[in-house]
Amino acid sequence: MTEDLIRILLVEDSLSDAVLLEESLRAVRRVRTSMSRVAQLGLVGDALKANPADIILLDLNLPDSRGLDTVRRAILEAPNIPIVVMTGLDDEDTGLEAMRLGAQDFLMKGELDKWSLMRAIRHAIERKQTQQALQRAYDELEQKVLDRTAELQRLNQDLRMVSACNEALVRATDEQALLSSICQIILDVGGYRMAWVGFADNGPDKRVVPAASVGFEQGYMEAARITWADDERGQGPAGVAIRTGQVRVAQDFLADPELSLWRELAVQRGFRSSIALPLVSGGQTIGALMLYAGQPAAFDEKQIDLLRQLADDLAFGITAVRTQGALRRVEREVLEATEREQQRLGRDLHDSIQGSLAGIKMMLEAAKRTACDTAPDLVDQLHEIVNVTDDTLKQTRGLARSLCPMELAGDGLARALDRLAVTTNSLYRIPCTFDCTGKSWIDDEQAATQLYYITHEAVNNALKHAKAKQIAIRLHSLPQEISVSIEDDGVGISENSCPTGGLGLRTMSYRATMIGARLDIHRGQDGGTVVECQWQAKRQQA
Repeated sequence: MTEDLIRILLVEDSLSDAVLLEESLRAVRRVRTSMSRVAQLGLVGDALKANPADIILLDLNLPDSRGLDTVRRAILEAPNIPIVVMTGLDDEDTGLEAMRLGAQDFLMKGELDKWSLMRAIRHAIERKQTQQALQRAYDELEQKVLDRTAELQRLNQDLRMVSACNEALVRATDEQALLSSICQIILDVGGYRMAWVGFADNGPDKRVVPAASVGFEQGYMEAARITWADDERGQGPAGVAIRTGQVRVAQDFLADPELSLWRELAVQRGFRSSIALPLVSGGQTIGALMLYAGQPAAFDEKQIDLLRQLADDLAFGITAVRTQGALRRVEREVLEATEREQQRLGRDLHDSIQGSLAGIKMMLEAAKRTACDTAPDLVDQLHEIVNVTDDTLKQTRGLARSLCPMELAGDGLARALDRLAVTTNSLYRIPCTFDCTGKSWIDDEQAATQLYYITHEAVNNALKHAKAKQIAIRLHSLPQEISVSIEDDGVGISENSCPTGGLGLRTMSYRATMIGARLDIHRGQDGGTVVECQWQAKRQQA
């Protein structure tokens, strides 16, 4: 409605009724009106295009439409324009039904006067405006609810994604497996189109080297040739995030001019937006975690905060795994050095000290024979010295064998464990038994060696720390599994103790890890400690 002018479209086939209405409107001098007329309902659309109207006065009975169907068709033709229906004198019910269908008011033709006509027109326009305002408010409220619901759903999805990623971080022992797992979770739980992790190469080209990627990659990484240098290929989200240490969001690959270099590659794979999250370790940005979404502006402030937390957790996890790897390498080097030293000591005991003791024994035997004739008083003393020397020789031989066992592949492990039990009996005067069931044949020399040293360490712990009075060693063989158990009757491991707490226990745990075996250390039913190690054999010899 223009200022001070009400534009009316009259849909009426009766010329006399149209003239009467027009005269009534002219009689209201304080209101300016303009009226156009069509005689058929089918002409309403063209009439409104030619002369926009603020209100429609509608006769229900027209040459091309009759009754309430006229109202329905008129509303479809002009849904945003208020309609006042004109009925006969005795047709109030039809007027009320027309209002229920969507008309704003009705007038009875026989009772028309200028004031009731103008009042109906004004009321209809105001009522329609109120309805439209309410509808707009409802639509806006509904859209806000939908937007908020979508936001909460997206945030809840990201929360579940972060939770799953944190579970993977807790279990992580291998860096590559961790990165692949995180990217897969981002895709499966987070619903993103692609995720990848890249590390900053410090070479002259400052390349971003992909370490893991999952999703619609399809050669994207190779073709994108992303760097973190301050050059053309370093201006993408990943490069900027690594160079500045700040989160970088690309809201739309189609619209952002800074993304033109990668636009075609991204659009081909359905990427519309992305986020680059720097991975910071020790105050230095080591790489970036990249996420790609299929819709523009996919990352709001709450999501960015949540994803930044995920990247921080991932950076911490990478650092922890690398630290653990470095520690395992050091432990392995220490173990290998220890084994080499044990073998050297064993060889020295065997080649030098045992030889010397054997020579001393022979000389004492000769002196004893001579003393029988020349110094009878010395015979008993020499006999005692010979016995001590013989015991020392046996103990030295046992120590040498435990420090430097023979080849352990094949059935060597069973023979070495049997000797370990005999040596423990001989050296410490403590009952130590060995029992072997099944075909104890192992092709893997490394596995056999580590199983032997795990047993040796468990026996040492029982003697030195548990103050055991009895030790039992058992070797059990199945077609695809070798298990070794060591049980003692000592003070027993505490229920609250960590099985990998002490150096000896950590060493056993690491040896088991080296060969992929499962180590279990627990308190026995009757006290004492039970150490069980199970190794899955890849191949058993018949």
